[in-house]
Amino acid sequence: MPTTIVCGPPCAGKNYYVEQHQQPGDVVIDWDAIAIELGSPKQHHHSKAMYDQIAAEYERRLAQVEQRPPTDVDVWIIRGLAEHTERKAWATRFSAEVITLTPPRDVLVQRARERPASKLTVWSIDRWLERAGRDPAPAVGTDPSPTPATSW
Repeated sequence: MPTTIVCGPPCAGKNYYVEQHQQPGDVVIDWDAIAIELGSPKQHHHSKAMYDQIAAEYERRLAQVEQRPPTDVDVWIIRGLAEHTERKAWATRFSAEVITLTPPRDVLVQRARERPASKLTVWSIDRWLERAGRDPAPAVGTDPSPTPATSW
């Protein structure tokens, strides 16, 4: 069961990347998708009231990945993971390859402006970039300008 962690700032195209590379039957673990499954009315920036429920389900699914015997099913984990040390810890935890998508800030902000709550998304982008800058080890892989999977 190969595991790939796809990370990057908001609007980097993480979901799009996974959609372009996954095969039928692959497992995808994505915070936002879980939130929507649990009843969140928003694509992103889910309510604080739902946070614990989303986190518990996300962790439950991650634990399943850790506990499953090897299979032919690939697993894709979508997570921000701004800092190199975070990415390295997750790669070790899941014996995973890490793909970090890092489009330029202006591309990210342009995409963010097409979303509801664009100011919050831009703030989240800047926070991710700031955190990544404090721990700037090079990414395992990059895609400088992926196309988003959904129109925001």
